[in-house]
Amino acid sequence: MVFVTCMVEEDVQKKLDIKYVEKELSNLDDDIAIIYVCVNDNWRKDDTWEKDDKKYYRILLPYDKVLKMKPLKVRQLMMKLAEKRLGLSSEKAVAA
Repeated sequence: MVFVTCMVEEDVQKKLDIKYVEKELSNLDDDIAIIYVCVNDNWRKDDTWEKDDKKYYRILLPYDKVLKMKPLKVRQLMMKLAEKRLGLSSEKAVAA
């Protein structure tokens, strides 16, 4: 089961589509959680940890870039970053 949530600034919140990411990754058998972080502050790096047999992935979204992007492009960025972190993509790192 895949659970997706976010910690974001209010002015970019409507641009993030966590339900879309959950739906696109619903075919995964792994018990994982993805936490997107998009804040106007220096936050921690991308991180991965395990707790209670669930794997957690924190994915940082570049606040200044997201602020200027259209929601469809943000959704595409969210998917590319999630696929890369989960090892589902053969693409190289997405520029943040």
